[in-house]
Amino acid sequence: MAEIRISDVSRLEPFEVRWPDGLEPFEGGWSFTAEMDGVRQAIRHGVGTRRAFGRMRVRTVTWIGTDAQVEGVEADDYPVSTSLLSRLRRSGRALARTLEDVPAGYESFTIVQHARELDAPYSPSCLAVKLRDDDLRGWALHAWLRRGQSRRQPGPSPPRPAPSPGRRRQAALGPPPVPDATAIGRALLAHADTLTRQLSTGKSELGHNARAQALIRHDAFAFVLAIVAAVGVSADQAWALPYLLSERLGGLSPDLLAANPAAVRVAVGQPPALHRFGTVIADWLVQTAEIVLARYDGRAARLWHDEPTAMELRRRLEAFPGVGPKRAASAVEILAREMRTPLRPLSGNDVARNPDLRRVLLRTGLARQDEVSHMVAAAGALARNRPAVVGVPAWDIGRRWCRTADPDCPACPLRAVCARLIQAGSRLRG
Repeated sequence: MAEIRISDVSRLEPFEVRWPDGLEPFEGGWSFTAEMDGVRQAIRHGVGTRRAFGRMRVRTVTWIGTDAQVEGVEADDYPVSTSLLSRLRRSGRALARTLEDVPAGYESFTIVQHARELDAPYSPSCLAVKLRDDDLRGWALHAWLRRGQSRRQPGPSPPRPAPSPGRRRQAALGPPPVPDATAIGRALLAHADTLTRQLSTGKSELGHNARAQALIRHDAFAFVLAIVAAVGVSADQAWALPYLLSERLGGLSPDLLAANPAAVRVAVGQPPALHRFGTVIADWLVQTAEIVLARYDGRAARLWHDEPTAMELRRRLEAFPGVGPKRAASAVEILAREMRTPLRPLSGNDVARNPDLRRVLLRTGLARQDEVSHMVAAAGALARNRPAVVGVPAWDIGRRWCRTADPDCPACPLRAVCARLIQAGSRLRG
């Protein structure tokens, strides 16, 4: 990263910014001084949340003086990486789409394909820098470069973004193996375990506090609240939040939270704060209570009391504020593996409605045709010991790596066992 020094760092209290279309609240951030090439500038880096790309996401804005220069939006792996994406632009306002478009000064940044790191409708096909939300030097330099303080100088080529897979990349993987349902099933279950670890830190227990752990295990509403809160904080903090909230409120129930939104905000925000995004998370917790009251008669366990398929349970969890596909998938794995929640195997309806899952079945060679009964049989062969949950990791792989266009085979968790029949999954009916 280019030489830039920061000093006088201080945390910001919650603040609001007036844009032309209205006020935007920020939960906090940092103010500091940055120095580059002998020039000093006052920098402000605000962190908040905003609805973007289909759901609520963490968002940052970085100002130089009073001018907003760059913004970031939560990447899909934010719960693990705490990283955001900020679009790269070439001279003028045009988006950078190729390596030749990357301006000078970004040689040490992590540069990625925006749509690959944020897989959602309207995610632009362009390059972006990927930075942790608290990487103050990185955001300061990115803002500085965007404003044009640095001039293009001859130097080393910018780092290559994750390359687009093609025939040469396929060949680099070696010859594809013969389809083996047992091997593919093991690989899918290994990915399911990875999803679980991403939300529960890989421990068999769901946190260090025994009483908080007991509440999560025995109170379905507490579990759902923890899933909603599991953004921008450690897993232990998210799992402990329902227990600590119940202590401060004198109880924990959908009726209590829905009837007392102001008290919930006070309880979440009073020192020590229960979450870094206190105001937003408090509102989400109240909205979660309202959803449980309206859709599940006040009983969160009804989310899974009818033994839904893993895919249906994932969709139900995604209806709660802030819960995206990856966190919902991880939650399903925890419910199935650690909570022993009964789930039904994939049905023909589930397979038919999930093109990501069908694409994985076709490209691995497990399925030979896009026909419902054939797909159901292929899905059932994946993992006979856990047929009820294997669809979620297959869906996640289809969504994140095995895309219709530009599949990322070298990074895919199934790369060692997949037959890589790319064309077979490129066109699906329905």
